Amino acid sequence: MKAVRIHETGDVNVLQVDTNVPIPEISHHQVLIKIAYSSVNFIDTYFRSGLYPVPSLPKVLGQDGSGIIEKIGDQVPKECGLKVGDRVAFSSSSGSYAEYAAVDYNSVAKLPSEISLKDSVACMINGLTAYYLAFDIPSIRSDVVLIHSAAGGTSRLLVQIMSKIKKCSTIIGTVGSPEKVDLALKLGCTHVIQYSTEDVVERVKEITNGKGVDIVFDGVGKDTYQSSLNSLGVRGLFISFGNASGPVGLINPLDLSRRGSINFTRPKMGDFVTTFDELQEKSHKLFSWVSQGLIDINIHKVFNLEEIKEAHNEIEGRKATGKILLKVSEETP
Repeated sequence: MKAVRIHETGDVNVLQVDTNVPIPEISHHQVLIKIAYSSVNFIDTYFRSGLYPVPSLPKVLGQDGSGIIEKIGDQVPKECGLKVGDRVAFSSSSGSYAEYAAVDYNSVAKLPSEISLKDSVACMINGLTAYYLAFDIPSIRSDVVLIHSAAGGTSRLLVQIMSKIKKCSTIIGTVGSPEKVDLALKLGCTHVIQYSTEDVVERVKEITNGKGVDIVFDGVGKDTYQSSLNSLGVRGLFISFGNASGPVGLINPLDLSRRGSINFTRPKMGDFVTTFDELQEKSHKLFSWVSQGLIDINIHKVFNLEEIKEAHNEIEGRKATGKILLKVSEETP
């Protein structure tokens, strides 16, 4: 089969499209999926660059995809209802930059008829991340929030959930360019800060009458850590969920105390979607919101596998205002 692999870690030039990769063998608890679409996520760039450790090389990249089940392991529970020929999407399973992937059954979501293969994969890692960030992390207050990079990726979906589903009164988004200001407002931000020309902390304090925000959702990392910390109100919650600009350095607990007993957390999706039933529940809520038009996922660009370097440049350059996909099957409509 054809697959995108890395044989060493590094920049985009280590990405190779190999054409003689064996189709993976499934274990007793896995299904074999013929992939239609794979999505491109920041976590893929972390593995490629070596920021996240790679257990062995060569490695097929990609964490989520959509397609058709071709084989089912003999110990996949019958009650989960998965069958050969089912349209499915999956997440948090390595190897989706390929024509086939062997995926643990509890990482697979069966698709309702109203959601397409293309739209479903755009909901998986980004959508499930936005879901657990919005609903599953306890906070004292959650009505006034700051969301960095509000026009792209996970944050784009998070803005819409906080606005249309949770109905927060104040949603402050940050963006990097003038053209993204209007987009962030349309998504549901009540205020937008263009961080290249405005002081984020100063504007947050102005908008909140000096109180600061209840929660900061920060998927940027190193570049925004200090402004996120300084934008929070007393006993505010700092949720760091990504490293788009690089990982946050060492944190001094006394800094959190001095700034008003701040709570800091660095969650990961695997701890919030742990079972087959949990995945079905959360993914189907997302699919329902998309099909009802409550959430606009917006496919930013679709690349072919052979254009994988361009796709990684696109996401790392923070150019996207939506989801970046790879089209894997030529017959995919």
